[in-house]
Amino acid sequence: MKISVIRFAAAMLAGSAVLSAAAGDPAPAASSPDKVLFAAGPATKWSAPRGKLKIGPDGSLTLQAPVKIQLNAAEEFEIPAGKRLLILGEIRTAGTDPKKAPYIGLAGRTAAGRAIGSTTVNRISPILGVTAAEVKPEDTSVVLKGDLEKWGKFIRRAPHYYLAFDVKADKSDLPNFGLSKSAVKVDGFTRLEDGSWKCEFAKPVGSARQAGTAVGLHYIGSSYPYAKIPSCEGEWKQIYGTFSADGKDGAIRIFPGTAKAGLVIFCSSPQGTVEIRNLAIVLE
Repeated sequence: MKISVIRFAAAMLAGSAVLSAAAGDPAPAASSPDKVLFAAGPATKWSAPRGKLKIGPDGSLTLQAPVKIQLNAAEEFEIPAGKRLLILGEIRTAGTDPKKAPYIGLAGRTAAGRAIGSTTVNRISPILGVTAAEVKPEDTSVVLKGDLEKWGKFIRRAPHYYLAFDVKADKSDLPNFGLSKSAVKVDGFTRLEDGSWKCEFAKPVGSARQAGTAVGLHYIGSSYPYAKIPSCEGEWKQIYGTFSADGKDGAIRIFPGTAKAGLVIFCSSPQGTVEIRNLAIVLE
């Protein structure tokens, strides 16, 4: 039986990539066992809060009626610095909504084990500001200095923007966990008479900072770096895709600061079955 190959496309969409299907030779396997970072087997433990999961004797996965199902592999793997990772495996679906494709992603953590969320790494603009006065945890507004007019255009679009403190122009602070505890109000970013900017929040900012602290504007994005899998109805297709720290050459960009990660599979089809087998992550 010939199996089509699914490859990650170069087009990137907000932290994700779209997989494309094409017939061809099987995806490459690891040249040596020491290159295998993760391989799903019968003993692999998965967290499946929704839907029905069946694990076969070979470690294959069958997800039935995957209503917003999400699988998290309990086994995390280290990510060597500067290395590119390959996701390999085979997948097919039966009776799923073609508009509700499966996704495969990486749930990253820092070396200290702290989960890296999208808001900690997504900086919407290279423009930075500074606090005009001392910030107290109970404050529900912060006054900022800087050429921040562009920030206002972003904030007025949606209530998804957070203030990040102690930022660096070269983004070496990412992931930045020094975020405001709530988003900036959509109508809460206004210019004051002296040219500074008032940044208002629905809840206390939750942080104490000195005047002159550098700040950036962050936003909520995709929960994980992930790849979308196109239609593979009734036919086994091979998964072949790349993750890297820099996101170059069509690879999916791993969140900055990720030292280890766990595999995540999710699908929001209201019906049908998703089958995955021979799933592994190896060094390219």
